Amino acid sequence: MSGEIVAFVAATAVLDRIAPPHARGLCTGIWGTTLTTAIICAPVLAGWPLTHGGPGLVGDTTFACVVLGAVVCLPLGLLLRGPRSPQPSLSPTH
Repeated sequence: MSGEIVAFVAATAVLDRIAPPHARGLCTGIWGTTLTTAIICAPVLAGWPLTHGGPGLVGDTTFACVVLGAVVCLPLGLLLRGPRSPQPSLSPTH
């Protein structure tokens, strides 16, 4: 359970850093939708190979998902290395 909490905090920090201020709500909604989709797809991605190919196919499927996830995250890593967008000020300006 604590690992999930760390992941949520880290994902929120990444979203806060990369999303433009006017689109943070939209980006958070998209992240929530993909998280829900992952929760639904995970049993299928583990159950189907286990039923049809055994533990070896589960391992291969898991490895393929890890590689795909890493490839998909490469642009995010490049984006995070770039300059930070200015944060809106919470103090009133006069």
